[in-house]
Amino acid sequence: MTELSALLAPLGMASELETLAPHATVEIALVPAESEDVSIGSTRLGGGADAPDDFVWPCHRWPLDEVARWPDFARDAVAAARANGEVRDEGDALVMPLSFVIQIDLAALHAHDPDGRLPDRGLLLFFASSGTDIDDPRFAKRVASAVHWVDAPRASLRTHPQPPTPDPAPSRSEEHTSELQSQFRISYAV
Repeated sequence: MTELSALLAPLGMASELETLAPHATVEIALVPAESEDVSIGSTRLGGGADAPDDFVWPCHRWPLDEVARWPDFARDAVAAARANGEVRDEGDALVMPLSFVIQIDLAALHAHDPDGRLPDRGLLLFFASSGTDIDDPRFAKRVASAVHWVDAPRASLRTHPQPPTPDPAPSRSEEHTSELQSQFRISYAV
């Protein structure tokens, strides 16, 4: 709690350390970095996902009988997405790949995780899709997402490109590296 003490002292709140300490947590922020390092296994937004060859890209699935009850505009959008190769039928389901959002190098994160709440190695890959929602009040709102922990040596990883999807995803030119920063955050339940 030395760090927290150092933060409270200039605010004239050093005497509140015991009261605030149980509510303080370390927050880890991802901040765009100046580095152009987009090497395999680095923390980055967008681009492709780094994983072993046997990685299966996460997808959202809708039962085809549900899709058949969607409004005309939604079924028209599905037909266009099928034609563009952005969704496919597999058995009795309509399948759409999720968009790759970010990967985090957990070894780099470890120094900012003093409580050890996350693994100290591997990558966390985050995927999401807002295109899983139908703009119609008769249908439940949903956003599909997935998080994968890749625990494999970097030498065994390769970058898997984003499969076609109707969701807009960051392009290779929008790929950004990120650096990790930690800071204390104090939160109260009211």
